[in-house]
Amino acid sequence: MGQISNYLEADRILKNIDKAENKNRADGSMSRKQRDEEIDKAFMGFSSACVDNPEFALAYYKRGKCYMLMYDYKRALYDFSSAFFNQDRLESK
Repeated sequence: MGQISNYLEADRILKNIDKAENKNRADGSMSRKQRDEEIDKAFMGFSSACVDNPEFALAYYKRGKCYMLMYDYKRALYDFSSAFFNQDRLESK
């Protein structure tokens, strides 16, 4: 149950970041510090979901999005690849 609640909370945070990013272009509603703190929270939730269930492709994908927001493209690519291979493996079962 913890995996799902961590994932859902992280997903909610990531959606709020996306909204704020779009809104920031117009009015600067989220500070850089707030943005970074929210990204860290989402990242931790998705990481926890990945550890609890290593085949959870969507958690890897969304953690990859967090890495992109942190400008860590190498790790983002790794997580996107993990999401792809986990999804492919699940579909072949």
